[in-house]
Amino acid sequence: MATYTKGELTNRTILSAAEELFYERGYLSSSCTDVAQRAKVNPGLIHYYFKTKKNIALAVYNGFLSQIMERTAEFFPQEDLLVRIAVENRILWKLLECDPAFLRFLSEISTEQIPLDISQSAGEEYLRAINAELTAPVDDKMLRLLCQCSIASESQLILAYAGSACSFTAEALAEMDICILFKLVSMPYQRIQSILNRSRKLMRDLTITADPAFRIAVIRNEKS
Repeated sequence: MATYTKGELTNRTILSAAEELFYERGYLSSSCTDVAQRAKVNPGLIHYYFKTKKNIALAVYNGFLSQIMERTAEFFPQEDLLVRIAVENRILWKLLECDPAFLRFLSEISTEQIPLDISQSAGEEYLRAINAELTAPVDDKMLRLLCQCSIASESQLILAYAGSACSFTAEALAEMDICILFKLVSMPYQRIQSILNRSRKLMRDLTITADPAFRIAVIRNEKS
């Protein structure tokens, strides 16, 4: 069992309250005061630990991205890294398809351009892992730019999917998202198609759900 200091416990309490509120009401309809009330803490602690509501949302966003990565590694430890990355993208889009609250949260933070801030840490590490697999990797300056482009394009795809006029399925947008990511680093077409096919096959064995606090469950389907 994990042990926490008083500060870590307070941080976790605030974050858990925010996860519940963002899921129930959405990001835009939840204030820092609401989070403090749900967490039963002094409102000043919100500023002390997170500074802004935007930072809380970024922590929630990072949290479920980490869950997706952990579940994918757990189920497919022997798979190629790039295939696992494609599966992670597909899981994200499956959640967007199946869970209206999840879609609302992602579309609202995309409108606020919050996902772009992830590029300062986890986003660059993510793309750096892809870069290491390439025969002609790019330098760090270009990597940061590509990371911004990748996250911005995914945010726009999410906003398009959330809009009433979107005619594309979540699966089609997931594949578009994956293609954009790999094309940005100049991956050969045949390699991208191979990754798409393999990740599509692996997803058929999984059922993806999320509970009302962004806890993600990945279940392997029993084969008949």
